[in-house]
Amino acid sequence: MLIEKLAGRIDELGADELDHMHIEFVRLQEEDLRKPVQRVTSDHGHEYGLRLPRGTVLLNGDILHRDTHGIVVIQVASTRVIVIAPVSMAQMGRVAHALGNRHMPAQFTTGTDGTAQMIVPDDHTTVAYLQHESVPFAQEERVLDEPFHHAEHTH
Repeated sequence: MLIEKLAGRIDELGADELDHMHIEFVRLQEEDLRKPVQRVTSDHGHEYGLRLPRGTVLLNGDILHRDTHGIVVIQVASTRVIVIAPVSMAQMGRVAHALGNRHMPAQFTTGTDGTAQMIVPDDHTTVAYLQHESVPFAQEERVLDEPFHHAEHTH
C-alpha cells in the first residue's frame, strides 16, 4: 500500500473509538522521521510505502492509514541521548558554544524539576568534554517529541 498523506493523530481519537479499532504500529528510528519517501513494516508484518509531501516530519502518534478495520500508527523508538543540566547560564552558554562549533544538533527543554536541559545525541566526544568541564549530565534512552535537526549553513 502506498501512503501519500497522513490520516491524523492517535491522540485526536477518543478512548471509546480506540477500544474498537485494530491498531498496527510502525516503529521508526529518530533518523527516519525526516524521510518522506521510504518503505516501512508494521508490527504485524505489513509493508507500506511512504511518499509524503516534501518537508513532512513524522511524529510519535501520527496515523499513516485509517480505514473501517483500524489504523496504522507511527511509534518512535527510543534513542540514546545526553541530557545536559548546566548549573548556570554561563555554563549553558559555554556548552552551547562548544557543541555548536561541532555542529551538534540540540533540543532545549525544561526538566520535571523545572531546570533547563539541553538534549544532544549520545556521543563519546561530548561525554568527554562534559566530564572535563564538570558539567552535570546523564546518558538516557528517550523517545524524542521531534527528531534532531541538523542546521544547514555555510562558512
